[in-house]
Amino acid sequence: MTTKKFDTPFGLIEVLKSGTQTDFEIETGGIGYEAYPLNDGTSLKPDGLYLIKIKISSTLPDDSIIVKYSTGKLKYDGGDERTMNAICENDDYTFGFGWADTEDIELGYRYWFPELYENEKRKRI
Repeated sequence: MTTKKFDTPFGLIEVLKSGTQTDFEIETGGIGYEAYPLNDGTSLKPDGLYLIKIKISSTLPDDSIIVKYSTGKLKYDGGDERTMNAICENDDYTFGFGWADTEDIELGYRYWFPELYENEKRKRI
């Protein structure tokens, strides 16, 4: 489903692109996103899970993407050499957010979205 606002038991979710509210896709569940890893190595299986997809093909190199939600605060929760993660736990709900590390995000775009590039530079579309 495509929307500009999505109400969850955790709170209202919105996406801003360079300060302007924008559409995003919301999916229930998804392969690879069906469990939340805990510090003791076990996984928590959620009752409900939402996957937010933000279209990046129309972004420009200086655009910003902000995901807003109406309750709680995110805290850094690790990542790997190319990603960052943050979470917020509020009552019985956990909100997790993962994103590409901006230091090498263009390298990832060139691999996953070659149609966005011409002569090693990002096209302006």
